[in-house]
Order: sequence, then structure tokens, then C-alpha cells
Amino acid sequence: MDKYEQMAVTILEKVGGKENVENAVHCMTRLRLNLRNMNDINVEEMKKIEDVLGCQYVSGQLQVIIGPGKVNKVYDYFCKHAGITEKAAIDENVDGNDAKKEKFKIKSKITICRANRSNVRFTSFLRRLSKRKGNR
Repeated sequence: MDKYEQMAVTILEKVGGKENVENAVHCMTRLRLNLRNMNDINVEEMKKIEDVLGCQYVSGQLQVIIGPGKVNKVYDYFCKHAGITEKAAIDENVDGNDAKKEKFKIKSKITICRANRSNVRFTSFLRRLSKRKGNR
């Protein structure tokens, strides 16, 4: 049994066995589990599993953070041991826009300084005010 299979088996045991697993999917970094009974799950114990980066509940789903590359292997073994059908990875394009996205541009310091010129009066007022308070 390799380390990914051992990890999948351990996660399955910690979530209450295959009887408690309703559905399992994965994205690029997380194993996402819908469980029948989430009351007995100890998130802190899940985080102690070797190679698990984190664990959290999001929207009624237990998300085990494993990391890119590893989660695919763990998911395959998890489905095998849980007796559930594998599904394709979740595409996390949450805005639903399939068009090519624009690159994020960081403004240069010069652009930021030019934008802040309108605040010069306010800034000088604050300086004068702070000098007055410092003299008291």
C-alpha cells in the first residue's frame, strides 16, 4: 500500500467509513466530501493525518486540503475503498465567464502618486493637526 492509498484509507476511517460517505469529488487541491453524519467528525484529528494541509467545513461539505498533484491520487484510492464512482475534477470558474480573462495589472508607484495628488490638501491638514497635538 503506497502512501496515497494509506492516506485515503485513513481519511475514510476518520470520516466514519464508507457507510457515512454520501458523495466525494475533488478540485485541484481539495478532497470534498458530502457526509451523511458530520457530527462525529473531528477536524483537528483530520489535520493530523500525514500530508493533510488542512481541513474545514464549507457549505455543508467537509474539505480535506491535500494539495495539487496529490489530491488526484488520494481521490482515486478513496473512491476505490469507499465504493463510489469517480467523477471529473471540479472546475472552479466561479464567475461562470468562459471568456479569456484579463491579466491583473499592478499600478506603478507613479500612477498611485498622481492619483493621490488630490489628497494633498487633506494630507497637509492632517500634518498640521498632528503637530498641534504634539505640542500639547
